[in-house]
Amino acid sequence: MNINKIDPHGATLYSDSRLNVVCSGYNTNNAAPDLRSDGTPLWFNLGKLLLNPPPPQWLELQNKIRSAPDEAVQKALKKKAFGFTPSGYFGAPYTDARGKYHSAGRTAENLLHANALIWLDFDGKDSTGENVNFGDLINVLSKWPCICYIGRSIRGQGYHAGVAVPRDNAAEMHAARAAALIIDLEPHFGEHLDKSCVDISRLRYYAYTDPKDAYIMHYPENYERFYIAPPAPKPTARTYTATTTQMGQTSQRPGDWFNANHSCVDILTAHVWQIARPTATQTDLRRPGAKTNGHDATVYHDSGKVKIWSTSAGLPTDGELTPFALYAHLEHGGDFKAAARALKAAGVQ
Repeated sequence: MNINKIDPHGATLYSDSRLNVVCSGYNTNNAAPDLRSDGTPLWFNLGKLLLNPPPPQWLELQNKIRSAPDEAVQKALKKKAFGFTPSGYFGAPYTDARGKYHSAGRTAENLLHANALIWLDFDGKDSTGENVNFGDLINVLSKWPCICYIGRSIRGQGYHAGVAVPRDNAAEMHAARAAALIIDLEPHFGEHLDKSCVDISRLRYYAYTDPKDAYIMHYPENYERFYIAPPAPKPTARTYTATTTQMGQTSQRPGDWFNANHSCVDILTAHVWQIARPTATQTDLRRPGAKTNGHDATVYHDSGKVKIWSTSAGLPTDGELTPFALYAHLEHGGDFKAAARALKAAGVQ
């Protein structure tokens, strides 16, 4: 018998525990790791971080966040909390031969080692803002043999959970396995499941859950499933043209008329964007040539506007775009006057 496995659910961190891995630490929500006084980055043992009592100031901040009067104050305080990256650890900042400082950064490109763990978040409120009883969450998740840890979030209203995956190609397959997890878990948890787990560099804020209240499994099975979206077709963008029969005569400005009669979803799909996930309130889309299972834009049904998330899309990421603004950027290089002239030439008066 392996003596290390006598107590697989306990708070003792054994050498072969799946929680016995290294993660990057961040004293603030910075893109680059903080440094110790000797210049080495903040790297921590994930299991020790989760299972041992934290420094008093960390616990004090956690209690202050949970007792804050409203959500805005909680979120502001949360940004002061210690952050860590459970899915792996990242390189340190450095200065090159020319004396230029490089932040190294918390990005997939700067990942030094993947921990073969996918970390999930479950929101503690529903769409109306009401608190949800998450007593059933542990009951459901703990039946999954791949779960290694479940604890409360820093605000105390939700949960976070670790999922073990195969170590082979852990970094390369992280997004694909996270996408499969979302597919498997969404029927059970719906809007409460945070889908940002596809990002291997994702930062989470430290929260302490007493081991007697947490779910701990040092020797979980691996979650083997993965999902890779079909490759996007080769872009063959076509001009998005409104016919004169649709337009007729109108006293509206061309841009106003275009916004009232056109959809950002239709415009983007005309430019070979793929619909990634439609819901009752929004539609997420993936840009042409995207190599991940995430989404690069969100069209909000109430406003009709689109938020572009990906800087690789060649579209503005600041604010939200109306259908006319999107049309102007895609068809006229961002020249709004040229876009308006084109619509007038097509029949808008």
